[in-house]
Amino acid sequence: MYLYENSSRFQVKVEWVDTFVKRLKGLMFRSALPPDQGLMLFPCHSIHTCFMRFPIDTVYLDSCFTVLGKETVVPWRVGKHVKGTKMILETAAGATAQLEIGMRLTVGIDPDGPP
Repeated sequence: MYLYENSSRFQVKVEWVDTFVKRLKGLMFRSALPPDQGLMLFPCHSIHTCFMRFPIDTVYLDSCFTVLGKETVVPWRVGKHVKGTKMILETAAGATAQLEIGMRLTVGIDPDGPP
């Protein structure tokens, strides 16, 4: 599935991470994350970057995919707490530069995936 913002060039292919074990592992031990890909942690209210090798952009979203906050988090840190967060998008550092608080993201079907 894709996550995108209609008025900007922001679009990422997301991997939905919706179990405790998958959320705990997240991006740990990966060597990199391409700028057009991301992880959607759901349900999720906060993140950490322990055991990670690279910085990430985090986008804090409510249940309607509205951007509540965003930040770049370097390895071995804990992300900030943003009130109302229901899910968090993790992408490569710099990939979310055009997103602003209050923007609403849209979920779309992967055009290369199965029907």
